[in-house]
Amino acid sequence: MHAEITPYRRFSAESKVGVREQVGAGAWIVLSFGRNKVPMSRTQDITRSVRAALIAHADEPVAPVISGHGPGDDPTSHLGVLVLPNVTNPRSDGLVQGVALMLPAQLRDRDRASIDRALANWRNSNGHYELRLPGGFAGLLAEAVFHTANPTSRGVEHGVTSRGYWARTAHTWSTVTPVVLDRHPKTKPSADFDTVTAAVAPIVADMCERSGLPRPRQINVSRAPVWPTVPVVGKTSNGRLAFPVFRVGGDGPRKFTTHVGLVFPEPVQGPIVLGAGRYFGYGLLYPTPTGAMP
Repeated sequence: MHAEITPYRRFSAESKVGVREQVGAGAWIVLSFGRNKVPMSRTQDITRSVRAALIAHADEPVAPVISGHGPGDDPTSHLGVLVLPNVTNPRSDGLVQGVALMLPAQLRDRDRASIDRALANWRNSNGHYELRLPGGFAGLLAEAVFHTANPTSRGVEHGVTSRGYWARTAHTWSTVTPVVLDRHPKTKPSADFDTVTAAVAPIVADMCERSGLPRPRQINVSRAPVWPTVPVVGKTSNGRLAFPVFRVGGDGPRKFTTHVGLVFPEPVQGPIVLGAGRYFGYGLLYPTPTGAMP
């Protein structure tokens, strides 16, 4: 099948020097929702549907960078899919404004070409990307904007659908989408706060260290986020929207899923995406608002 290369709109940025950042954090390709925005509780539906659309429109055999599967492949060579919600200011509506394809930092030319062709095949004649979620929702994603991996403090000017918005520098960070632990702690989510924190904190610290970040000097663990419009994790009794716990493959074993707040001993550079759900939209952090953590 013939396909043209997707015409990305470029986003320029400038580097910061001497600040720790996550290993493997590459460029982003951002696609924005139109009018039909989606609540954050459907993060897994959105990210899995985006990946399924890319796989459906990719050349055969589907490149591991897109499928996430391949014998012997390093997981850090796969693209991830993030949701980009409007949650970090008092007027936030809590809805997902767009999605980001997180490209590996060391992206081979042939893998980039595979992603380009999949996007070109997915794009319709109006330049949109039709996205269908479980339950019948159909929405349109518009534009494919390329954001370099060089962060900029001026990214705030471009809003939540800018990589620069999430590429800030701070000591204190909190989850916007919950973290999925890469191993199960020796506790239950229903245990008391101190017990859960004592079991979960070392696992989170190890995940930070493996991703190239310093070990936090303080870790808070909770089903509830610091952001008022961000959903809690797990079931609620009051009808409030909630993040479902993460399941391997979408319907496999449950993974321990929680919101966290982190205080690092030194400033770190975003974007920060932690945990076993990072390729499917979970584990996105943002600098914590003043006074939200002790």
